[in-house]
Order: sequence, then C-alpha cells, then structure tokens
Amino acid sequence: MPEADDDSTTRRMPIASGDRIDQYHLEQLLGTGHTSIVYFATDDRRQGFAVKLVDPDRVQRPNFRERLEADLRTVARLSNPHILPVYQFGIEQHGKIFVAMAFAPSGTLKELLHHGALNIADAQPVLEAVAAALQGAHEAGVVHHDVKPSNVLFDGSGRPLLGDFGMPRTSYGVLGTPGYMPPEGVLGLTPDRRADVHALGALAFEMLTGTRPYLKPTPTETILATMQEPVPSASQLNPQVPPEVDQVLARAMAKMPEERYATAAEFMDDLAQVASGAEPRLAWGLIPHITEAMRPGPSRREQFEQSAAKLQEILDLALTASVMVDQNSYIVGWNALAEQTFGWTREEIVGRSLVTTLIPPRYREPHERGLSKYLETGEGPVLGQKLELSALHRDGRELPVELSITEAVRSEQSARILAFLRDTSREKLAKRMAAVQSAVLQAIEDAGSLQAAASRVLEAIGRHLDWNAGLLWLVDGERRALRLERGWHADGTDAGRLEEAAAAAEFGKDEGVPGRAWARGEPVWFEDLLAGEDTPRVVAALRSGLRTVAALPVLHAGEVRGVVELFSATARPPDDLLLDGLYELGRRLGRVRLTPD
Repeated sequence: MPEADDDSTTRRMPIASGDRIDQYHLEQLLGTGHTSIVYFATDDRRQGFAVKLVDPDRVQRPNFRERLEADLRTVARLSNPHILPVYQFGIEQHGKIFVAMAFAPSGTLKELLHHGALNIADAQPVLEAVAAALQGAHEAGVVHHDVKPSNVLFDGSGRPLLGDFGMPRTSYGVLGTPGYMPPEGVLGLTPDRRADVHALGALAFEMLTGTRPYLKPTPTETILATMQEPVPSASQLNPQVPPEVDQVLARAMAKMPEERYATAAEFMDDLAQVASGAEPRLAWGLIPHITEAMRPGPSRREQFEQSAAKLQEILDLALTASVMVDQNSYIVGWNALAEQTFGWTREEIVGRSLVTTLIPPRYREPHERGLSKYLETGEGPVLGQKLELSALHRDGRELPVELSITEAVRSEQSARILAFLRDTSREKLAKRMAAVQSAVLQAIEDAGSLQAAASRVLEAIGRHLDWNAGLLWLVDGERRALRLERGWHADGTDAGRLEEAAAAAEFGKDEGVPGRAWARGEPVWFEDLLAGEDTPRVVAALRSGLRTVAALPVLHAGEVRGVVELFSATARPPDDLLLDGLYELGRRLGRVRLTPD
C-alpha cells in the first residue's frame, strides 16, 4: 500500500475523488505513493472497495503490466485467508492500471506500530498470518518483494491481510523498500522467496522493538547498513524479548540467502519455539546436516564456492574498507578502500597473513583463539558484533577502527570470513580536540589570561593528546624574538634540563623549531628532534628521553603571537589529522587575552 503522501504522483494522475473508473465511484483519497494512489470506492450496490491506480510510466520494471497481472491472477486463485482479496485488474481511459481490492477498514500494521513495540504474544499471530500468506504465494511461484508494515492490513474483524502482491516499490534500481530489501537485490542478483524471509525477519524485528533493524538518516545509508552491518540485537533494544529470539532473527536476516531459513514457515516454526522457551528446532549453519545422496543440486563444495563468490561481490561494492580471509587467516580479498585506509595495495597484501599485516601484537593471540573456535564449532564471539580496536597501517602506525564481521561461510575444509573496517581516527580525534579546547578555555577563563593559565593549558594539551612535555613561547616585540613563558612536563618525565636550556634561549623567525612555526604560520612536526634543530636544548631534550617535537603557532588575525611546543618520549610520525587539529587550537588560543586586565 502507499507509504506516504506524494504530491508529484497525484499531479501525474488526471483522476480525482468523484470520478468513476469502470464500475467504481472514487469517493475518498486514502493515500499516495511513489507510483500509485489509492481511493476508497463504492460500486453501484454501495459496496466498499480500495481501488489502486498505478502509473506504469513510473515503474522501472520490464514488462511490468504483464508481470503484475500474472501475479495478481495467481494469488487471487489461492483463496488464502491472509492475502488481501483482489477482485479486478484493468486499464482506465488515461492508460493507468487499476486494481480493485477488498477494503481493510482497521488500518495497517504501520499505523499500529506508531504506538510502539508489541509484545511477542501479540506480534506472533500477525507474523504467522503474514508468513502463511507468503508461504502460499511462494508455493504458487509468486515472490512479494516488498513485505513491510504498510502492506499488512487489518480487516473489520482485526484479521491480518498481506497486500500489494506484484506491486513492489522500485528503490535505487532494485525491488523493495530500504530497510526491508535483502542484500542480494542490491548486488544485482535475482532475489527468490528468501528475499521475503529477510523482509519478514525485518518486520518481526520492528514489531518486537519498535524500530527498524537498520534505521539510518538516508535510504542510501540504510541500504549500505543492510549489506554491511551485523543484524542488531532485538533483546538489547527491548529487554522483554528473549535473547534466543536474536539467533532466529539473525538467521532470517542473514546477508547470504543460503544462510537464511528456506521458507517463511520454517522461520515461524523456530520463532514459535523460542517464544515458548524452547530451543530452535532448525540447526544454524550454512550447510544442512544431510547426506550427499539426499542433496539435490550443487555439491557442498560448489555451494561454498558460490557463497564465497557472493562474498567477494559484497566486498567489491562495499563503501568501507573490507577484507576477506580464509580458514588460515590469510587474506584472499581486499578492496580499494582498504588500500586507501591501510596503505597496502591488493597485489601486495593478498596471500599474506592478516596476523602479521593488520593485527597489532596484543590482539594476535585472541584472534587466533577465536578463529580456531569458530572453525571447530561454527561459533564466533565477534561474529555479528561491532568492535572498537586498533589496526596496523603499512607504515606501522596504529589506527582506531570499528570492526564488523558480518559474513562467514564454511565447508568441511575451507572458510571465508568477511570483515568491514571503518577508520574512526577523525571521530576519535574530534572528541579529543573538543576535550582539549574545553579544558584550555576553562583554564584561561579561570586564570584571566594565557600567561596566567600557561601551565594548565600545556598540561591539558599534553594529557589529552599524549605528549610528555610542553613549552609556551611568546613573541617579544621589542627583541623581535620568541622567549619562553612557561614549561610543563608529565609525571615520570624529567624535562628540567630542557626547560633550563629553553629559558636561556630565544628564537627569531625561522630559527629552531619554534621559529619555523612562527615563520610559516602553521604547525611543524619532526619525528626526529635532531631534524628540527641542532642546539644545546635539543641535547637536553634527548637526555630527558624525548624524541619527537611538534609546534603550533598561536595566531590572531594572521599574526603569530606565540608558539606552543610539544615533545613526545616515543617516536611519532607526522599525523596530518592532528596537525589540522593543532592549527585550529592555535587559532583559538590566539583569540584570548595575553595579559590580565
């Protein structure tokens, strides 16, 4: 049924309330969608109907009219008590398709869900009715392609009815509605009845939690989340949902069709089992436990290869860094965004071990233990979870990443595991810089000037951004030089000799590290102190165990008023993101008072 008002659709339809189509008098507009409008109508005997008018010019499907008519004729013959009855199909004088259906006066499931989630006892009869409708249609060879709350209606007695067979919405070139459509449709594969199982799982999730499983700000983001993110936990969103339901929903909405329930009936059988407190009757896993003699179609090995090929398609289309590994943790798939994020080209990294390329040493043993358990039992503690951890760049740097392992296919001897890694460096740094700015501005407000707050300012920068020591230099206008105002060092760092040497020094423009920041008007960074300058204070810094230096100018209206110099006890390569953050921090410092009132 139509989702929401769409004025453009109404304008394209030269039909309005009061008009007549065939034997139907259009009396009241019920709703509009992307391709259709629906009226409440009566016939000459004053019986009520819902009449849908479809604009075929707006439906991007080949042979749409023929497919629609064939599907409607098929489901009409089923006489299924949970399929919305269709009475007539035709073409009106302006070329628009019309479909006369039973009028369901008690509204839709979408309207019911506006009041919030349903408990499992109330949700189950509705889901069983929708599943029964789908099961009947599937057995007759019809796939719905657009199961969603607005297409589940209630008749006068409250009986659930599934409508809109043959009329799926086309979104972004694929059939279905974002949030309910399965990943294979996005990949350009031909969805079968397991696409409806996926949508039924999403429908169940929404009924039990009050929210869609992949609710994002835009349809595009929702589609990408459906492809890439693990199935969320319904029991975490609604503690009234038994945790065992999560396993059933995860299987219904599995990324790969082969991992889903084969039928809507099987899905409902397992849901009924866990709702009653029992274990699911159907075993989870890609390969059913049956003998080869019983298995029609492809062999297990062929099934594995087909599933692995589909994983590769998902990897290639992913909009985040993606990597696929085999049962030995060797990399077998690597997309372009992984190249950008981690610095390895596909040619360089495929065939190498994940453990020695991306995983920092402290994570290697847990990774190997978890992979071994998965291969032995099919259970993985991180499968379907989002984790925040670190990964190695090709140059040895650690990057904060959000890891999602959402796909795994296995045979007796082989496995393919697909992971998505999102670099969260910008997000992490933004939070840290916000904390720095807040602490710095509070210190200056408390003290009244930058000089009076200098020690607290340096400490805030150092502690939040992991520097071991800091110096504040201010421009002496008379001497046209930078002179030391204040120093700070973290506990455990002996920077006394550095501060003594700095107190005796002064720097003109482009002299030493502070002078370079003054001359350039932007931050400078030297991983090796000796590359920045060769002065007695550098020797003092090295003796204090300091290795890396960065300096940011304190800027006001384009004029440098001072320089903040930062030192690290570990060798830190230049960080472009942090340099950008330091530049903005220097501009903020430049706007505060230098001396008390």
